[in-house]
Amino acid sequence: LNHGTASFSDANAGIAKTVTATGYSLADGANGGLASNYELTSTSATTTADIARKVLSVSGLAAAGKTYDGSASVSITDWGSVATGVGSETLTLNHGSASFADANAGTGKTVTATGYALADGSNGGLAANYDLSSTSATTTADIARKALTVAGLTAAGKTYDGNTGVSVTDWGSVATGVG
Repeated sequence: LNHGTASFSDANAGIAKTVTATGYSLADGANGGLASNYELTSTSATTTADIARKVLSVSGLAAAGKTYDGSASVSITDWGSVATGVGSETLTLNHGSASFADANAGTGKTVTATGYALADGSNGGLAANYDLSSTSATTTADIARKALTVAGLTAAGKTYDGNTGVSVTDWGSVATGVG
């Protein structure tokens, strides 16, 4: 049995999609010359098979650093993107929210963005052919320590005694401006 070509009914992802093979013909096998004794009732055949969704990953998430403010909020400078790798197909990457893992100052702190979802881009109707490997993505950014200033230090005057000792009447305080 010689065969020709086969194709899915369309290119979109799906389960139990129709596959049609065409161009069948008979040829002589090991017995030689017997193909002429037979006739195919059809030169095509059908079956079903699945086209799995292509898995995509979010890349390029970027966050801005900040100075400690008591919150885990973060400013995202780039929510990232997905590359389909399939022709010129483009998708829109929707996102939800992002935050630092905690509010404390530090360098290289994890930032997690969540709520990612795919939507049709300029091609329309193609998002159903793809799945995200995760609906979240991570990057790192810094939370710098907040600079504080002592205010209200008060010292008592004295009569010259040859040393630098002083009596402090109010050590002052610092205002964090946080909370």
